[in-house]
Amino acid sequence: MLVVTNAVRSIATFYPEPIRAQIEREMPAITLQTTRLALEVVAAETSGVSCLAAVQRPEYPLMARVHFGVLDILQTELPRELRDGARELLNHAASGDFDPQRRLLFEVARRKGDPEAALARFFLFQAVRLNLYLNTWDVPHLEAWGSLRRVERMAQRIVNELLEVDDMLAPDVRPLHILVKEALIHVAIDAERIEAALRENVSAFMEKMALLTEAHRVVRELDAKDAAVFRPGIAADRLGSQRIADRYPHWFRSANAVDQQRSRFRKTFDPEQPPVSGGNRLVDVIRESLNSGEQQ
Repeated sequence: MLVVTNAVRSIATFYPEPIRAQIEREMPAITLQTTRLALEVVAAETSGVSCLAAVQRPEYPLMARVHFGVLDILQTELPRELRDGARELLNHAASGDFDPQRRLLFEVARRKGDPEAALARFFLFQAVRLNLYLNTWDVPHLEAWGSLRRVERMAQRIVNELLEVDDMLAPDVRPLHILVKEALIHVAIDAERIEAALRENVSAFMEKMALLTEAHRVVRELDAKDAAVFRPGIAADRLGSQRIADRYPHWFRSANAVDQQRSRFRKTFDPEQPPVSGGNRLVDVIRESLNSGEQQ
């Protein structure tokens, strides 16, 4: 699993020496977990189970951990000693310094019958998801309308189709950028369709959509722990406390811990003054970097 370990070591260079040393000590465990994750992805692909279906099934726990961890880590507050390193890392990424690693990930993902290739495809799928949320963070109605979810269902097919396009390996092509732009185009198309439906059925849908949009907006301002408890779900039934604890064991040791977190938040929540992020979460640092790049 050299693609992953090399990527972890590259990222670690932007952080203080004690953290780099800790990551290096944990590298055997990281490699083991990565191998197990790759085998889960291979099993899902072999069984014809999509990524989105797999993360809902108990036989793919590591896939679920990564999948639900994407938004969780975005809303995790960064300690002071990590923020400057994260900003420097993002500046290098924006400058294209990591393009060779991204291209390598894409090339590995094209291979057949290889656990590392299956893992690369899963990571590309998750990278598309991550960028979908980053690019629409200020427009929560796209999540409330279900546009993001519907394009998530298409994202794996988009990745697999573009992996078959040889021109994606041309020297002047940035494969991940193309994958993300393709997904964003589908989000825009879906949003136009929903907006048209809303105009035709205003009385039936507008109030519900307004409430869902506000719920998503509020959750996007929370830190990771509160967001894990309150993120609006897509299932007909509300996500139970035990399921939440299973998805986020680093936050909650039991279903009771989820209930306690929910109770504490509700006691302090004021709908007249909804929470505003303090600006120290990973998503805040990323968006700050993106906005500064656009202004330059």
